[in-house]
Amino acid sequence: MFKVKPNNPKWFMKKVEVKESTVHEGGLGVFATDHIEKREMFESAPVLLWHKDLLTDYTELHESKHILADHVFIWEGTVHAFCLGYGTIYNHSNEPNAMHRLVHDDKHPRIEFIAKRDIKPGEEIFHHYAPRAGNLFFTDAGSCDYDGQLHDWEKRD
Repeated sequence: MFKVKPNNPKWFMKKVEVKESTVHEGGLGVFATDHIEKREMFESAPVLLWHKDLLTDYTELHESKHILADHVFIWEGTVHAFCLGYGTIYNHSNEPNAMHRLVHDDKHPRIEFIAKRDIKPGEEIFHHYAPRAGNLFFTDAGSCDYDGQLHDWEKRD
């Protein structure tokens, strides 16, 4: 008898779809289409990596933030990542029902999204944008405040 290895692609989306968000008027969010169990990985998304100076140089040259600046993940060292798949569509919560994990695989770098608790069909999925930064708060203008302290790249004159 032969054992067949399951087809386990490096990148996948399962049990999720994009719809209008419940928290951002006119914005998008990612929702469960099926029951997602606690600790289940429901998306493994490829990433595009680049040096952080790409965005810093753009900001200095144009005196405004690049549109991608609000959608990057800090990778390692001086590298940033742009997450493909639904990765940039998940909304933030300080009490999320999911988390993300950076996978530093040389051939297949990716970000995996994992349920922190059972997620019901139809429920919007949230993750914490910067878990090590503590609670995040967003201003009406959309800039992000980390426990009362704006980061230098977010400060405006």
